[in-house]
Amino acid sequence: MKTIPFYINILLLLLVTASCKENEALFYENDPAIYFANEPNVMNGQLDSIPYSFFIEPNSVVDDTVHVKVCLSGLLADYDRPIKLIQTNVGEEDAAVPGVHFIAFDDPSVVDSVCIPRGKAVAYIPVVLLRDVSLKSKEKRLKLAVGQNEYFRPGVDKLRNFTVTVADFTIKPKLWDIVWKIYFGPTFGSVKLKFIIQVTGFTDFDSYPTDFQLGDHLSIVFQQKLAEYNEAHPDNPLAEADGTLVGFY
Repeated sequence: MKTIPFYINILLLLLVTASCKENEALFYENDPAIYFANEPNVMNGQLDSIPYSFFIEPNSVVDDTVHVKVCLSGLLADYDRPIKLIQTNVGEEDAAVPGVHFIAFDDPSVVDSVCIPRGKAVAYIPVVLLRDVSLKSKEKRLKLAVGQNEYFRPGVDKLRNFTVTVADFTIKPKLWDIVWKIYFGPTFGSVKLKFIIQVTGFTDFDSYPTDFQLGDHLSIVFQQKLAEYNEAHPDNPLAEADGTLVGFY
């Protein structure tokens, strides 16, 4: 006789659980959110920041664009939905200034791109960086947060913030000490990086090599070209500004 109440209790528990899941689904349907798609544990996934430098670009380049990946939590829509991004470090000493170091997100030239497109759950928001003379001496930071508007609320707490840094001098890639030192040696310097870029044509040091044979190839080219340069300049081998010789060490 005790088995009947037992099964009734199980049935009631399942009904309550199903009801909760329906309520949760309804909540997310009616309350869509946006978060930055930071994936530090995924190869070539987006980190929580993007470092950018104009130093490898010719002087004729006055602006460039990086893209920040954001994701939707909620249902898709059949129309574009604007996203609100807020600069959180306004007024700080190293803060990037809209119109000077980047184009503001409400500027007519970019505002239509700051959105989740119709039928999509992912967007790549353009951040247009400007090559101001101040970047030659000091790095600037654009700290971003997801704001709330009529379409979206901020999503997961730990994925609400993102930083873009911009400069016009060498910035050591985040992956140098993790990956690229294997192929070019542990030492890093402005002259070394610029030489590597010049002789290999490779610039994407903020990503893991998609083909590890590529890393080996780049390493061989770098060492061969460095040897050729130093042989052609026996009295003036390639060195950093402080006199440190560029090499595979």
